[in-house]
Amino acid sequence: MKNKIIILVTSLTLIAISVIGYVERDLFLSKISDSKNVAIKKKINPPTLTSTSLQTIGGDGDVYEISIPVLVSDTLSVDSINKDVFNDAKEVLCFDLADKDSLNEIYESTLMNTDNITKKGDNLTDKEKIKAIKKAGYYSVWEASTSLLTSSLVSYRVEAGEYCGGPHPNFASYGLNYFLKEKSVSAGIGKEDTVTSISLSDIFLSYKDNVSNIMDIVKEKVKADTHNDECAEVLDNEIDTYLQDFSKQKDANGGNPFSFALNQNGIEVLSFGLPHTEAPCEPD
Repeated sequence: MKNKIIILVTSLTLIAISVIGYVERDLFLSKISDSKNVAIKKKINPPTLTSTSLQTIGGDGDVYEISIPVLVSDTLSVDSINKDVFNDAKEVLCFDLADKDSLNEIYESTLMNTDNITKKGDNLTDKEKIKAIKKAGYYSVWEASTSLLTSSLVSYRVEAGEYCGGPHPNFASYGLNYFLKEKSVSAGIGKEDTVTSISLSDIFLSYKDNVSNIMDIVKEKVKADTHNDECAEVLDNEIDTYLQDFSKQKDANGGNPFSFALNQNGIEVLSFGLPHTEAPCEPD
């Protein structure tokens, strides 16, 4: 599939008018709209962006620094979001070369997964262990770009991949989407709020009642962008399965049928979480 599936603003507006009967011409409906309106009324500025890093081995075998976005704000609660994003990178990466325990753990893994690596030795230097990890072909990739940043929400688009043993490498495209809230204060002490991720149901008004109509629009985009009947059927089945599961749940949220990021144009569908054998059918 050559193009990402994007549900455009015009499509969302059509949903708001013809499906939901809600006439506010705005990309972000429901909880997102409420959050946005509060930020506008209070004249809250968006956070600024900086970064931190982790050190790993990339796909080309070179040691490199992975840049992890960090939000900075005096008025918005961002620490918990920054921690969540950092932990996501840490979890995806096979190893962090600056972390002694992580380095030793992945080095031990190379001993079990290969037969041409130096035998276990407590006296090996970190440089020797890194050389052994490179020789085993292990690598990690994690790259986050800021898809949307306002005073009420932030959306990161993540491309990740790794090989640390096993039958094949693993790759993923997904979004990390969060509401931004004002810092809460308890007994005069600043208290960090818990992370509030944005789900698909937060974007649409009356999502539970209109999920079938919304998914029909997604299906149309899927079929238009795949140009592959077999893949169109695979993704069609994924959405049908989600709708079947959704109908059995009392929860109005029901989870997300696909991973997505938010941008100025709408919702970008990034991944359906397909098994490795069907991975070529993922948006790319």
